[in-house]
Amino acid sequence: MKKWFRNLLLIALGLVTVGSFSACDDDDDDDYSNYKSLIIGSWKSVYVDGYSIIVTFYEDGTGIDYDYDDEFGEIGESTEDFTWSLSGNKLLITAGDSEIPATIKKLTKTELTLTILGETTTAYRVEQQRK
Repeated sequence: MKKWFRNLLLIALGLVTVGSFSACDDDDDDDYSNYKSLIIGSWKSVYVDGYSIIVTFYEDGTGIDYDYDDEFGEIGESTEDFTWSLSGNKLLITAGDSEIPATIKKLTKTELTLTILGETTTAYRVEQQRK
């Protein structure tokens, strides 16, 4: 009886240990629960020839982007209003009749790295832009 109980206890401990390791893997790979709160705000990405683009994601699922002149520090006219949705690390931006799928590779309080249509770009958080 004592041997049977000891074997049962060892099996139970083994199952708990295996379960613990697999739970850790899932948390590291699939924890996108805070992405929605992190993406809200304005992000600036270097564009071309001294110009950048500032994209603002609003909490209500809408957004806007602006051209930004790095040399003079001026925000240009809005280039496009859009809506957005997020599922895990998949971001879908809809502007007019176009749907633009993106994959979030990295998202922190200060840095956003996306792959959009095969191109990877990094943006950095900036002060909230006008709506």
